[in-house]
Amino acid sequence: MKLIIILADARRKRDDAKRLLVEGIDPNQQPKEQKLVEWAKK
Repeated sequence: MKLIIILADARRKRDDAKRLLVEGIDPNQQPKEQKLVEWAKK
């Protein structure tokens, strides 16, 4: 059961990354930017 959840999560992340790429956004850059924003708020 746990493996199914892990696979479903991986598929969701892959689909999200594809969606961002279509929009012209680098999915690897987004988490870095979010960390910078969170750091700046402190």
